[in-house]
Amino acid sequence: MKKFAALVLGSAVTALVAGTALAAETVTAPAAVAAPAATPAPATPAVGTAPAAPAPQVKEQGLKLGYVDMSQIASESDRGKAVTKSLKAKSEKLGTKLQAKEKQLEKQKSAIEAKLETMSPKERVAKQKEFQKKVEEYQKMLRSSNQEMQDMQEKETEDLLKLIKKVAAEYAKANGYTAILTKKEMLYAADIPAPKDVTDEIVALLNKETGSK
Repeated sequence: MKKFAALVLGSAVTALVAGTALAAETVTAPAAVAAPAATPAPATPAVGTAPAAPAPQVKEQGLKLGYVDMSQIASESDRGKAVTKSLKAKSEKLGTKLQAKEKQLEKQKSAIEAKLETMSPKERVAKQKEFQKKVEEYQKMLRSSNQEMQDMQEKETEDLLKLIKKVAAEYAKANGYTAILTKKEMLYAADIPAPKDVTDEIVALLNKETGSK
């Protein structure tokens, strides 16, 4: 039961959405942009020759970058809160069933131990096999519950990420952003504008999107 609870309880959505693998899928990374080449100084013409034509100027490409905090989106948006609530309810339901099964096993174990002295060796072996079968059934139930929760987490998180990407793309196009990055992707970048935090705007748009459905 403790193992199951450790897996499924807590802010699962926040952890998953902010995780490396899933968060990476939401990044709309800009194409690599080389810094504009400096205009070379005209070469000193040799005596009796025409001066070389200056190299053409390279037009600087304008970039407008934004970034979002995925953990904040998962924990503050209405959709993120709903997913977390749904996962918690599911984990509690499965956890209740597992706890009841665990208590049943403990009761059966106590009953067997109380009669152990009066059992023949053959009866002891039979009871041991019977109890072991019950334990294996519980372990199977535990694995099934873990898998069920994992599948639900993955689906709910994937759906949430798709919605975040959709809203981020719409916001970027409407406001002239070249790219919307996740907060942790931007460690250092030279010669480009500093990204702006647009997390609050994305949360507001997410809430508007989900509220209209």
